[in-house]
Amino acid sequence: MKKIIVFFILAASQNLFSQENNGPVLQPESPSNTFSILKDRLFINCPKEAKSEPRPHNLMSAPPSAEEETRITLDDKDKRLVIFAQEMNALASKTLLADVKKMYSDQERADYLFKEITMKDGMSAVQTIPIKYDSTKEAILINSLLIQTKDSSLVQIGAYISPKAFSDRKRYITLSDSILNTISAGPRQIRFHARKEYLPFPANPGKLLAEVPEHYLVVPNNGADFNEYQIRKIDLFTNQMQGGIIVYVGFYPTLLAPAYQFKTDKVQIKEELFLGKKMKWSSYSDKAKKIYLKELTCYADDAVKGLKIHIAIVASSEKEMDALIKIAAKMALKNQ
Repeated sequence: MKKIIVFFILAASQNLFSQENNGPVLQPESPSNTFSILKDRLFINCPKEAKSEPRPHNLMSAPPSAEEETRITLDDKDKRLVIFAQEMNALASKTLLADVKKMYSDQERADYLFKEITMKDGMSAVQTIPIKYDSTKEAILINSLLIQTKDSSLVQIGAYISPKAFSDRKRYITLSDSILNTISAGPRQIRFHARKEYLPFPANPGKLLAEVPEHYLVVPNNGADFNEYQIRKIDLFTNQMQGGIIVYVGFYPTLLAPAYQFKTDKVQIKEELFLGKKMKWSSYSDKAKKIYLKELTCYADDAVKGLKIHIAIVASSEKEMDALIKIAAKMALKNQ
């Protein structure tokens, strides 16, 4: 099962249900409240007992971005329902239903029902409903939607229950259906046009100026004492590449080469333009695995003493690397 579309297993393993739940008894005819999804990309109505709260994180990691994910919890004593939304950073295809099915193997596909539906405001979606469950999981998927928003980009929304709610799953499936059916379009859309964007430093007026080409996204992921940005191309979800630019501004950068199992004795040093001058980049490639990496670390002492900028570029081809390195070459440092 490909990770591009079916992110649920990953989400379930990362603090989706980590907080203790001991909420009030859910009333059968509970009034609803409207919640914003992904900073007004969509809206959803949930019972008034529901809470919008980000996933917990430790102090060494970045908190979940409100533009990238939304978690809504609904407790009924020791039972919990979670509605979890995630920005897919991809475009819908014209054959969305067929393409979603292709993301599963033949064996996996037999465990789900798939159907195409039309939602409020005319948005199209593919609903994926499990017909087999693993009740031992911390978060048990019972319902999901892949929604084509007004700008043709995709948002994935899943409904999960805790193991203690599994015996009451029929009620939660019905409840999740009624909640997901309330989803409506919000005013915020993804920007696809060519533009200039500022990438601010943490707690400092300094920033990087990036010239972002058409059909590229800037995704922030900021922590307590660092800011991190991903710049990557938005494409059909069936064509999505894992490549892009990662810019870290902070005091404790981590090199990516070990994560890709590149060895330091295989490094090539290449000069490329960054911040208006030639700098030495560590360059790696594995043509068999189609992984190309360039990264460097430099100081931004003009902004804050000891502050570092780490930039890493990951590509699946030399052509993609050439396109990304041109974006990096135009970045400029602005101290005010």
